[in-house]
Amino acid sequence: MAESADTVGGDHAVAGNHDRQPVVAAALADGARLGAQLSRELAVSARGFWQVHPGAARTFVEAVLGAAQVRPGERALDLYGGVGLFASALAAAVGAEGQVIAVESDPEAAELARQNLADQPNVAVLTSRVDDAFGVARPSRRGTARQRGSRPRKASRRVVAE
Repeated sequence: MAESADTVGGDHAVAGNHDRQPVVAAALADGARLGAQLSRELAVSARGFWQVHPGAARTFVEAVLGAAQVRPGERALDLYGGVGLFASALAAAVGAEGQVIAVESDPEAAELARQNLADQPNVAVLTSRVDDAFGVARPSRRGTARQRGSRPRKASRRVVAE
């Protein structure tokens, strides 16, 4: 596989199958304390999902931190955690006394999250489906759509000649 380097948001380097893209600090009331901790590069699989717009990570991190309003010492969950974008920001926000649990079903993304977050000991990455991690029963796929509580398929239209 040929390697190439593209400029994304000013910084981008390719190493093997993993891209490293910057995660920019969110504007927070305590931004001076968190800013340096939130500005980091994350390894992303070339086969994985990542928003390519250079401002996406910052926008999403700002939205999550603004909505969650986590405080130092709290515990936060990052469900469908990917490579650790939100877990990293949440870990900085909850501080050393807090904890972040990231749940990701894709083994490659979960391993990259572990690597990306290795310097944040208050983050635990769990490789699991979210429903399995929390003991939520999966819907049954047996029986008819009505028995499963699913919406029935639309009836096919037939033209009837008179």
